[in-house]
Amino acid sequence: MKQKTLKNAPIVESVIEIKFDNSTTDDINSLKEIHEKIRTDFPLIDEKYSFRSSFHIDNTGIKQESEKEIKRLEAITFFNNEKDRIIEVNLNKFSFRQNTKYTNWNDFKGNAKKFWDIAESVINPTSINRLGLRYINKIEFDNSFELTDYFNIGTIKNVENDVINFYHSIVLLNDKKDSRANISIVKQEGNSNSDAIDIFVDIDVYKQKPNLKGNVWDEYDLLRDFKNELFFKIVTNKTINKLEEQGD
Repeated sequence: MKQKTLKNAPIVESVIEIKFDNSTTDDINSLKEIHEKIRTDFPLIDEKYSFRSSFHIDNTGIKQESEKEIKRLEAITFFNNEKDRIIEVNLNKFSFRQNTKYTNWNDFKGNAKKFWDIAESVINPTSINRLGLRYINKIEFDNSFELTDYFNIGTIKNVENDVINFYHSIVLLNDKKDSRANISIVKQEGNSNSDAIDIFVDIDVYKQKPNLKGNVWDEYDLLRDFKNELFFKIVTNKTINKLEEQGD
């Protein structure tokens, strides 16, 4: 049965993440080779470092050695010119992030697969142990809306005060799908000069086990189905109607 989708999905950020074991190299600088293969699409590069300082103090409490600072490269990030498509790699993780307008699943998955195949040829991971798929949705309301009219969650009722901030979080385990999900619904205080309120629905689904077998991208199709199932259980028909009207 074909899954329900929205013509005008309110997705503002989508992420595919692959975690793996890697015993073929311990030199993260070798991953810069990936940039040579994707430079046309991702011309910009950034490096993330961690810093650690160490020194010795004797039993009198006096520092005996000058402080030593250790700088370590932790991850390499590649950006397109608009910085709305981002790839990050380290020795155990690859992620493809898109902050531009979402078109459809096949386009998003296809781009992630294209660049993972390139990164994989450089990284040469020994096994994959976690597949993650995350979508952040942003839905705009006017400031008179009732939270429980649009979302299937509980809140305090029959009080005179307005709900200024709201954070709802839940972690789910689905044995049948062999997957888990972290779900957050957040309402943040808006600009006092605006009548609009933004609600963020953050759904992070993942499958994690040692040495995952089979076609990774078939697994991502299942994770996407799981994510969609959760989204349509979280929102009410009133929210769906609102989003469909915005897409007309």
